Amino acid sequence: MGNIFRRNIVVYRNPNAALWWSFAHTWGRHRLAEVDFNLYWHTGGLDLRTTERTITPEGNFVQWQKAGFDRHSLIADPQFVAPEKGDFRLQPTSPAFRLGFLPIPVEKVGPRKQRAQSMERGAKGKEQRTEGKGEESTMVRNDCSE
Repeated sequence: MGNIFRRNIVVYRNPNAALWWSFAHTWGRHRLAEVDFNLYWHTGGLDLRTTERTITPEGNFVQWQKAGFDRHSLIADPQFVAPEKGDFRLQPTSPAFRLGFLPIPVEKVGPRKQRAQSMERGAKGKEQRTEGKGEESTMVRNDCSE
């Protein structure tokens, strides 16, 4: 039984980097139970589809697919909205949607106003004075579980 790597977007730029890498003496196909429905893109000009370079433990991308990995995966620009501004939402025409990706409701992800207020109260802390071993110390509880 191995790891599952499914429906991921992998974007990288270093032309010398491998797409998948493993030490030769530890690599075995059994390490990965499933690798599929992923979207890969190299921003540095390397064509992952046609390069003869070894970019996976099995060789090039064609050899990787012949070994049973990423058979339904795509090599294409994921079409992020504005990655240079940190906006990694997908444009409606993104090829990721053909692979079964669902839009992430970014407006529902992360801290909410109520939670932020609770955390702010928690950050102020609840001080407790304790005595011990002839010293007075202050313990600050910093939890947001109110």
